[in-house]
Amino acid sequence: MMRSRANKYINIFTYILSIFSSIVGIGLNFFLAKVLEADAYGRVQYLLSLSTLISCICVFGLNSFLIREVKNSEQKGNVFNKCFTLYLAIYLFVLPIIYFLLYNFVAITNLNRILSIFVTITGFLMGVNSLITAYFQGGGKYHLSVIFETLIPKMFLLVCAIVFMVIGNLKGFQENYLVFYIIIYSLIAIPIVVKTLKGLNLRFTRNELISIFFFFGVTVTYNLGNELTKVLQGSIFNNTVALATISVSTSILNLILVFTNVLNNLTKPIYSKFKREKNTTDLIQTYRFNTRINSYIAIPFYLFFIIFSNNFLQLFGESYTKYPMILTIMALASAVSAITGPNGSMLAMTGNEKYELFNGFIYFGTYIAMAFAFSFEPVYGLTIALLISQIVVNIFKYIECWKLFKMAPLDKKTIFTLLIIIITNCGLILPLMLIKNYFLWFGVGFVVGAALIVLNCFIFSLYRKNDFKHLLGLRL
Repeated sequence: MMRSRANKYINIFTYILSIFSSIVGIGLNFFLAKVLEADAYGRVQYLLSLSTLISCICVFGLNSFLIREVKNSEQKGNVFNKCFTLYLAIYLFVLPIIYFLLYNFVAITNLNRILSIFVTITGFLMGVNSLITAYFQGGGKYHLSVIFETLIPKMFLLVCAIVFMVIGNLKGFQENYLVFYIIIYSLIAIPIVVKTLKGLNLRFTRNELISIFFFFGVTVTYNLGNELTKVLQGSIFNNTVALATISVSTSILNLILVFTNVLNNLTKPIYSKFKREKNTTDLIQTYRFNTRINSYIAIPFYLFFIIFSNNFLQLFGESYTKYPMILTIMALASAVSAITGPNGSMLAMTGNEKYELFNGFIYFGTYIAMAFAFSFEPVYGLTIALLISQIVVNIFKYIECWKLFKMAPLDKKTIFTLLIIIITNCGLILPLMLIKNYFLWFGVGFVVGAALIVLNCFIFSLYRKNDFKHLLGLRL
């Protein structure tokens, strides 16, 4: 009884912490987008995307492997040692290649030795931080992941940005943006690695290496689509305003991920647990529950962003309202993923990462094909490619889950619940188009959005009596 009550408090605390961390992160992006404006903000985001790409490549899927294996008794407490050692070996191997490409071929860092070095160091520290947060998450301490991955870094950067604005040197902050990333990630990563790492260890089994390779393929193919959208927009189409709008739109959509990622990350080790216990029924029920809870929150948000994209971009300044359809298209793409559920996570955490690797190639292949097909559209082409990629890959993932687990991932009652929520929410949001005053619209929209989340959970849902209670009692 005491354990159950404590678990409820931890879950509630994790949600509150995630919301607060996201507010800080969104506040940082809002502040930077506002004071730097589209062109300069686009340049900062371009450099950050390069570091993120390096991190994705070097982490090699080890973060997903960590989440799955931390609680596995067969690892005998060595899983972090093994993963960190392999990550370090991979990074040292690819470092000369990465630096050569940055220095000689990549826009902005071309022939800039210092900037090329900063990008590579930032990428390395991002990867270390990713391993640390995956270790906490897999161990059932997701609240620590939130603190070290989002709250502390974003809070530090926000404070630095405000200080530089006060002293009248925002240009200095912009030019040293990656330096501040390096400082805060070093302060987080070094003490935790020193405390957690018990020694270098590369004793992986053959099956573990195969599994990691699959996770790597999944990580690279999925993440390349999102990050390449920014990199290609800045490099090939040379449109920093569109790139900045994509970055701002990503920040806006991340507001939804604050809520949905908490539950997605809490359930990842639970999927692994049910797989080890061969409990397919509870595995699928957890997936359905996960999809419903996330939809109660995500659907009204996405509808607002799709219908009122220009209004939300206006929050960041007039320079971001040139291409409002970017946010609309990106919101549609994210909505497809939300309402079909975390099928990819369930596949990866149940030993079916080879399917996720296949899905990653489907996603990336579709993205590249569509990016080429819509290359005549330099502003919206890449985001349209993202939307089509999401639709195609989620169809594949849904079918695979149905085949592997011998039952429909979403039952009729859950699907009917989602349809009710979409229809009712749309009907209540559309009338807000009649409000012409921006501040009145924002105030009314905030009240309507909050009310819809409550109504979705306790009135419109056909599972209204059970889902909230299940959420509070969820534990590994």
